[in-house]
Amino acid sequence: MPASGNLDKDIAFYNTIFGDHSGDSVMTRKNTAFIAKYACIIYIKLTPNGRLALFHCHIDVSGQNNLDNYIKTQILAISTAVDRDERPETHTGRLARYNENFEYLQFNSPHHVYVYVDNDNVEFNSAYPLFFLKKNLPGMNITKNMTFYNGDLTKNLGLRGKLFYCQNYWLTQDGKPMMRNPADRPTENNYNLVFDINLEIPTLFGGNSVRFPIIIDPTSGNNGGSEP
Repeated sequence: MPASGNLDKDIAFYNTIFGDHSGDSVMTRKNTAFIAKYACIIYIKLTPNGRLALFHCHIDVSGQNNLDNYIKTQILAISTAVDRDERPETHTGRLARYNENFEYLQFNSPHHVYVYVDNDNVEFNSAYPLFFLKKNLPGMNITKNMTFYNGDLTKNLGLRGKLFYCQNYWLTQDGKPMMRNPADRPTENNYNLVFDINLEIPTLFGGNSVRFPIIIDPTSGNNGGSEP
């Protein structure tokens, strides 16, 4: 079923895949300073041979005067590695350890977040590029997104693919900074998120212009995680 452009209908469609849930997108957080020592790059590519290439990393960017240019250099290096069927570290050096798929995609501090799709014909859903779910998982209390803010689909960085940028403030569900040691956190403040990366392929179907959804479903959150 293609994405309809009607959010209510699209959510109903997602419900048939994931079960009943409510959805939230990345919100705008105004007049609040954002300071992050780290950036997370999530790289996605549908390759010509039908393989889905997925890599992510957490990088220390505290010394970077031009963050966007530095991230662009990293993304281009990952793209070169994927095209040559090599590991990203082959071209990015030892600045970061790249995990394949979404293993260890967790956050342990505020992060700049860059989600890059290295395809010309794949786009982010413009309303809900990240779609935060609320559903019950064994042993996890999934809560509404109150930590990812300032989503931006216009920060292209001069790249050929599609880029979504947002900021993870690393906050609890009541808006307070997380405690770094999970043992020190009150249970009600443990913050688990489940989000989808919500992509679409514009195409023709039955003579009509439609957008077929591609839903990539990492399970992530702010309870633990990775840094360089």
